[in-house]
Amino acid sequence: MADKLEEVERVSVNLGLETSHFQQIDIIQLVANPFNSVWTTVYQTSHDPYSMPAVFSCLADTKYESKILDGTDWLRDADGFNPGFCETSAGIHYETGRSDGYDFLVKKVYFHALETAQFHINQEFVFLFELFRGEDGCYYAIDECGREEKVVDIADNVVRFKTSYIMRYIAAKQMLYVQFIDSRRSSETSYPMGAEPMCEEDCRGNSYHYKIWYQSTKGRDYLFSMLFARSIMHPKKLMSARSGLMTEKPRSNSPNS
Repeated sequence: MADKLEEVERVSVNLGLETSHFQQIDIIQLVANPFNSVWTTVYQTSHDPYSMPAVFSCLADTKYESKILDGTDWLRDADGFNPGFCETSAGIHYETGRSDGYDFLVKKVYFHALETAQFHINQEFVFLFELFRGEDGCYYAIDECGREEKVVDIADNVVRFKTSYIMRYIAAKQMLYVQFIDSRRSSETSYPMGAEPMCEEDCRGNSYHYKIWYQSTKGRDYLFSMLFARSIMHPKKLMSARSGLMTEKPRSNSPNS
């Protein structure tokens, strides 16, 4: 395997490419620690698969941890979590779209081919932190002094959440944060005829599992790498979430309060 990776390095050097870029070191760092910044990208996609990695994150019951880390392909995506009716030999029953142990933070809804898809943020998350939706479509928290804090940023095909709020939310829910990544890098704008596999690398850690494939042509005048990954982040204990989510001051149910 080491010899194959050395060949990848030789091809990248001969083509004048940055080896670490095709080894996807920056993406692997994100895989190892999804909460590595003040903002966490929960959804990201692009019409150009080489311009940025595709990302989708959701929540899952903690009992699915080993199952999630067993593979690298995507188990869920933003188009899922749809409620509806399911017909079986036992009859017809209603499914919520979130009854299988997974829940969404952001969901993408398509209404019609001629209409722009809309992003829907998990309403429990919105209600828990008392967020309001601004005219820009993003979500904000307001403190006692009336100061606004952006919590959910929605721009084009990228949705980001303030990391501290995600951490508090998964602690309150006692669910795993699950991140899926599909990252592809190519030395050319289009995939050439005759490209063939060079080698692959499979790596599993305590909280992540990724697999990266390399391809080139027989003439070694092209280089391509593709990385699929799953990562999880564990929730903190519920008491730490409680202290960050609420105060001890009780709220009145009176409409005049």
